[in-house]
Amino acid sequence: RPANLNGQVFISENGETRLLARAKVTVDGFNIVETDSQGRYQINNIPSGSLTLRVVLAERRLFVNQNII
Repeated sequence: RPANLNGQVFISENGETRLLARAKVTVDGFNIVETDSQGRYQINNIPSGSLTLRVVLAERRLFVNQNII
């Protein structure tokens, strides 16, 4: 049964943590969402199984991959 995933993305730089707006977030490379001004995202209809959460902020060349179960 498909699930929904939501969360908030932060970035830590130079000892300061802030929300990351306009980052792209995906678990499958096809269903891509963008974080809002508060760094929030929601991805719907995610298949069950092990997945990799990917956050990309291309203009800063920032790429993060996190395995999720």
